[in-house]
Amino acid sequence: MFKQKKDSRQWTWESPDQKTHNKIDYIIISNRWKTSVTNARSFPSADVGSDHQLVITNIRLKFHAKKKPNYPKQYDIFRLKSPEHRKNYEVEIGGRFAPLLEQPDTNTETTWEGIKTAFNETSKKVLGFKKGHKEKPWISEEVIQLTNERSRAKQERIKDPTKRGRYNFLSREIKRKVKGCRDQWLKDLCKKVDNAHQAAKSKEVYSTIKKITRFRPGRSTIDQLFTLRQIVEKHLEMRKALFCCYIDFEKAFDSVWQEGLWKALGFFGFPNKITCLLKALYNKSASTVRVNGELTDWFTTLVGVRQGCVISPQLFNILLEMTMLYALHDSNIGVNIQGQVVNNLRFADDIALIANSEEDLQTL
Repeated sequence: MFKQKKDSRQWTWESPDQKTHNKIDYIIISNRWKTSVTNARSFPSADVGSDHQLVITNIRLKFHAKKKPNYPKQYDIFRLKSPEHRKNYEVEIGGRFAPLLEQPDTNTETTWEGIKTAFNETSKKVLGFKKGHKEKPWISEEVIQLTNERSRAKQERIKDPTKRGRYNFLSREIKRKVKGCRDQWLKDLCKKVDNAHQAAKSKEVYSTIKKITRFRPGRSTIDQLFTLRQIVEKHLEMRKALFCCYIDFEKAFDSVWQEGLWKALGFFGFPNKITCLLKALYNKSASTVRVNGELTDWFTTLVGVRQGCVISPQLFNILLEMTMLYALHDSNIGVNIQGQVVNNLRFADDIALIANSEEDLQTL
């Protein structure tokens, strides 16, 4: 890092007792842009709910000016989930509508302008505009308020270390609230899927499942490698044992048990219509073997998915997910991370099993 006026800007990690400070977080940049870096420092006042400090760097680059489209601002309707904001909005909009109803008969254009002005002014005053960052859909107004309060508590903790207890309490409370909000959000989505399935709304079922499925675009094996490396580094730091076993399926697509796949689709709530279509695709599949240049008799294929089919990777992942759920059901073996047991990391057909002892790894 560059030389800083305050020592707190030089370190990036603080021990739980606030006595030990180390520089263990870095920003990697190509050697090509090295001369463009003007400053690099930690940011102790930023509240990230961690014992690590935010690290920032200033880079001076020259770009060609590009005009950005001027998108209209959107009101933060997320605030209407809060009873307080919802009540304030109802009172404010009601007060603005009352004069409009008392006005004598006017033309349609004038009435519409009055309604539009009332909505815009009320929304701007009570709701405000959306911020640039995207919030998770399950984050409640209460969690946001607790986060703001924790941010203020961190500033007080920096000035007075004796107020550290309040900051720690708010951090635990935020984690508990976020977990509860997320669980409730998932329950509501599952209920929505069930209702849509009963109403035969397959499109709604598919779009809702897509929100909660683990097969998301933009994810790669880099995420799992980063997670595994963090676990290894933490265990080395704490001088704890860690055992890993790497599994790579040979000819993964050829090993998919079709009958088990149909059961897995039903288990995860896929519409029966989708399952029937997939069954029809594989019902009459057959194979033959070439021996010394001659083909054997054709036989029915009961395992495997089509090579090169765009849906084959998803089908393989669905069956693998089902298999892992049954194999590791109610298993407490693994690495404990903030109360959550992690015993495997998966990407496609690659699996890394994790345990704290050789015996536990053998059990997995």
